Amino acid sequence: MASIQPSPIDYTQIKKGQDYEVDLVYQVSKFMNALFTKELVRRWGSEGFQSFSLHPGVVRTEIFQNMESPPWYKKLPPILQTILGKMLLVFSYIYGKTAKQGAQTSIYCCVENGLVNGEYYQDCRLAPWWWKNSELDNEDWSRKLWEFSEKLVN
Repeated sequence: MASIQPSPIDYTQIKKGQDYEVDLVYQVSKFMNALFTKELVRRWGSEGFQSFSLHPGVVRTEIFQNMESPPWYKKLPPILQTILGKMLLVFSYIYGKTAKQGAQTSIYCCVENGLVNGEYYQDCRLAPWWWKNSELDNEDWSRKLWEFSEKLVN
């Protein structure tokens, strides 16, 4: 019998007005979106509901200008912060997407027929196996997230 791993989501830390680490919360929230998608399909997929999670890619929007810098970045000398900032800006223009390009996978999942319900998409196709978190199929974790969400919106 396989051992049950503890969930990477610490529900005791989810409280209104509580400080949080931006990088960690972003990662966990994306994982939660995908888990919620899986649970929605498990509960109502047979009724015709469709739900998909996706990665739009690195999209050049104002979100990065308004996001708080992580603690490790703030500890860098100002000159290194400037250099790193410029390098990230160049990287975003070489590899990043415009908002219109970033929206394409979302649009694709809304209008394309024959998609795999509950799956994770990237660049207008099913994401490769190595891009997806294998723990997304953990029914205990998705059920627990669903029940936690129900309590929040009760």
